[in-house]
Amino acid sequence: MNKVVIKQTEEGSSISCIRGPVSKMTMVVKNKAGEQFYCTLQKKIFDSMPAGRPVEIFEKETLNSRKFMREYLEFVSNTEWNK
Repeated sequence: MNKVVIKQTEEGSSISCIRGPVSKMTMVVKNKAGEQFYCTLQKKIFDSMPAGRPVEIFEKETLNSRKFMREYLEFVSNTEWNK
């Protein structure tokens, strides 16, 4: 069985199959403004990166990529499909 992402919306539950780029995301991080993003790095690699290193992250809804310096991001949680 394929793994899925289940999101709660105002209309009810949204269920998406994990395929393509989303399947490569391994954790969720957030910036200092509290916005959450997907990240392809493993937590041990993320934690060992120097503060000035840019990290590519992906918006949770559109999967558009952005870059933040490591010191502006913090680990939030492992994604559901990575457990």
